[in-house]
Amino acid sequence: MAASRFGLFPTCRIDDHRVADATVWGGIARYINHSCAPNCFTEKFKGPDGVWRMGIYALRDIDLGEELHYDYMVSLRAFGNVA
Repeated sequence: MAASRFGLFPTCRIDDHRVADATVWGGIARYINHSCAPNCFTEKFKGPDGVWRMGIYALRDIDLGEELHYDYMVSLRAFGNVA
């Protein structure tokens, strides 16, 4: 999550210049939480329609009922706060 004057919002860094903001456009994966020790990772790919998308993949076997989490790769420093 990244901070703003509106509170926290789910984001994921795509590259050095772009951040995906799931408050504007996103599926159910926007509810996956951040962790510095994640069990999932993200990877961008171009869909058949030519639109860039983010896939979320398991880093290891995940137990039934275990919460999914990945590293959002967004520093709060960019938003005026220190994480």
